[in-house]
Amino acid sequence: MKGELAVKQSKALIRLFKRMKDYIVESNNLLTSRDILELTNRVYENAKDIESLKRKGATMEKKLTKVMDNFIDPSTYKHFLILDGQKIEADIAYQTIYSLADHTIHIIDDYIGIKTLHLLLSTNRDIQITILSDNVSRNPVQSEYIKDFIKETGINLTMKPSNNRCHDRFVLIDYRTEKEKIYLCGSSSKDAGKRATTITEIKQDYINHSFFDELIDDEVKDKPNR
Repeated sequence: MKGELAVKQSKALIRLFKRMKDYIVESNNLLTSRDILELTNRVYENAKDIESLKRKGATMEKKLTKVMDNFIDPSTYKHFLILDGQKIEADIAYQTIYSLADHTIHIIDDYIGIKTLHLLLSTNRDIQITILSDNVSRNPVQSEYIKDFIKETGINLTMKPSNNRCHDRFVLIDYRTEKEKIYLCGSSSKDAGKRATTITEIKQDYINHSFFDELIDDEVKDKPNR
């Protein structure tokens, strides 16, 4: 695992996975949503397996770091983001936030991807997850893909439109409970680690509950600005 041949084989494997992913995107209309789900899941799991190899020794980690940096995007993949002022690995940041939930998770984001769904798999299956997003409701192929994902994984997930009412991205943990936490996210979770970004918890004094209430309940009411 530490020889030059192993490193070369790992690089070749990574390139193969990337070509698979590119083919999936380019052949979107030729594959069924179930085919796409199976192939994408396999690519994701292989990426996690290779990531685990990095942690088995300093020498191996050093040799594979550049390979992994090139896996998603050689020019922009950074791995890390800033969570409440602290540098943290991007996927771990989102999984840490999701793990805080006891009952509900609401994600408000118009750019949902497969990575978002995979990061949510770290949550307890009893957690009710709601994603509010317009791009999914307008994309029949993506909607079917998400339905298959829910069926295959058993994740407790509901999709709702956001009705073009929110530009920013938020994660609401146990909304309207004593354990409520609300995070403002600088980028979509599907892009976690690709570019430098931040996630900041919004303190209680600054939370506009009426706005989130309307968004979650899908009730648009005429109210004066406050």
